[in-house]
Amino acid sequence: MGALGLGLSARNQTRPVRARTQADFLRRAYRLNGRWVTEAEFFQAGTVSGAGGSIRRGGRLTPAGAPRVGDTGLLIEDPRTNWVTAYAAPVDLARVSLRIAGGSGPATLSLEEDGQALEAAGLDSITGGRAYMLDNRMGTTPARIQVQGASPDDQPLALSAYVRGGAGRLRTAFTDLQTGGFTASDGYRRVTAMQSDGLAAGARSTNDVLWVEAAPGEAVWMACPQLETGDWASSYIPTHGAAGVRTRDQISFPRAALGLDLDEGSLRVELGEHRRGRVAARIIGTDGPNGASLLNFVGNSDTQIGTYNGESVLSVSSEYQVVDLKAELNWGLGTVSLAAGSAYVLSEYSMPHHHNLYIGESQAGNYSMVKSTVSYLSVD
Repeated sequence: MGALGLGLSARNQTRPVRARTQADFLRRAYRLNGRWVTEAEFFQAGTVSGAGGSIRRGGRLTPAGAPRVGDTGLLIEDPRTNWVTAYAAPVDLARVSLRIAGGSGPATLSLEEDGQALEAAGLDSITGGRAYMLDNRMGTTPARIQVQGASPDDQPLALSAYVRGGAGRLRTAFTDLQTGGFTASDGYRRVTAMQSDGLAAGARSTNDVLWVEAAPGEAVWMACPQLETGDWASSYIPTHGAAGVRTRDQISFPRAALGLDLDEGSLRVELGEHRRGRVAARIIGTDGPNGASLLNFVGNSDTQIGTYNGESVLSVSSEYQVVDLKAELNWGLGTVSLAAGSAYVLSEYSMPHHHNLYIGESQAGNYSMVKSTVSYLSVD
């Protein structure tokens, strides 16, 4: 059988008019091995796994298991834990508390019905229309909402929350470094912050793992807090009095279901967004004796393989994000080739050894794909 060859498609290259198998995840139009099918029929042809996450669909943030096809395409993320133990749809102030800098002051913390603003942000169904309200308008020192939870030691942390109202900060209780300051806003928006350095065992308090702080003279509303280990803040993982877990998003299709020709063919992928962690990040892979990574973002060493917009994207030692990429993989007779400036790495394996095509990881622990939003996929 022939070897595989990879080239980065031009951005204005047209898609196949009617590929044997194609999935337009933005328009939710699907063709499977020569016939048009419904979205349910398309995914029923494969094996889908993933649970505990959320998706924004029709402008609304809702809990969702895989496949997570939403407003921006098919969302594929790595497994994460939201270590916050507060409730996604709270009914009281359980697992949150108020603290005022200096120990005293007029600030108050309450649970408020905020359905109109939450609905405008698409957060009403996941929160039950309620949000925490920190009123520090009469205060002269900062006040904060302290959210309970836990987290492993010696790990980088990603913090996020939806906030509206006055100015403040999103931070942990563990350091003043790398806090996420935010400005006043009438509507809810998600703010994030990173803390790259972990702390030694015993240095974390389960009573206040995440803070949302209101500056003096400000009032802040907060919903959907999240604290996770990793280099990026991922999609919201709902919690219900305990840490929430999202399992790995993964989809695999038998090659026969796709009509995949082992002698000659092509595979096209369009990404709206891709983020990887500190090691290789697979987008499309196969199984078999050697498990090829057909499209992935880094090689097996820290040698620069390619560039994107003049910057190296293949350094194993650092994270990277790219958006709006199109790539096409072709196989048949010929030699392996990598287009100049390509942001992808090719693994050489013979197609006949592979029985399934994977979107996401085919094996846990080998790669670190934090997030990919796939807008289009075709096999011909």
